[in-house]
Amino acid sequence: MALLVFTILVTLFAALWAQIIEGSAKLKRPFGYYGGVVGILFGSLAVWAMGLNGWVIIGVGSVVMPWVQAIGRLRCLVNGCCHGRPSDNPYIGIRYFHPRSRVCNISGLKGELIHPTQLYSILWLFFVGIFLFSLWNKDAISTPLIFGLYLILTSLGRFVEEAYRGEVQTPSIKGLHLYQWTAIISVVTGILMTVIQIEPAVITPGFSWETAMAAAISGLFIFFAMGVDFPTSNVRFSRLV
Repeated sequence: MALLVFTILVTLFAALWAQIIEGSAKLKRPFGYYGGVVGILFGSLAVWAMGLNGWVIIGVGSVVMPWVQAIGRLRCLVNGCCHGRPSDNPYIGIRYFHPRSRVCNISGLKGELIHPTQLYSILWLFFVGIFLFSLWNKDAISTPLIFGLYLILTSLGRFVEEAYRGEVQTPSIKGLHLYQWTAIISVVTGILMTVIQIEPAVITPGFSWETAMAAAISGLFIFFAMGVDFPTSNVRFSRLV
């Protein structure tokens, strides 16, 4: 149940963040990664309120999230969200032509070569995921350290990725994209997390139908939120564009 509550809160905060920062009549159901990071805070507080160890959920989430984000980037690649700026390199540039793609509908880059920033992100998250998973298998590694390294590594990748992004709806402040500033804040937060000293949690692997049911419902919730469209509708949240 704790996993289900945590997953729902993280997803809802991701949606709320994107609606506040990027929401418009053309963006029906955007999700914002850094809203999900904020959701981790509230999700862990909810887990602690349930009388459970929130650090365990945070640690598990930190190990799993790079892989979830990488899979989610495949949908971004198809839809054209999180897209790159124009590129003059024909060997790495990609083109979009669908009128509902953000590339065409919002950024006005239909048919132009642009950086495949979604693939850049997938490659980086792949290596981050392997690194964090290897640390998770070491008993002496504490969950705040895992979480801190997750924030540091993913935010470093995001900072560089943003330099190649070309979404016109993303605000810029002092020459940097908004998400480059949030990446800097996330790196600092991650550094602070790594100095927190707690005893490594003892986790006893096991199987229960309650856990399986919570995992299944969590997976279906995320799948529906981030993978199901209603193409003929123009209602808010009807399409992930």
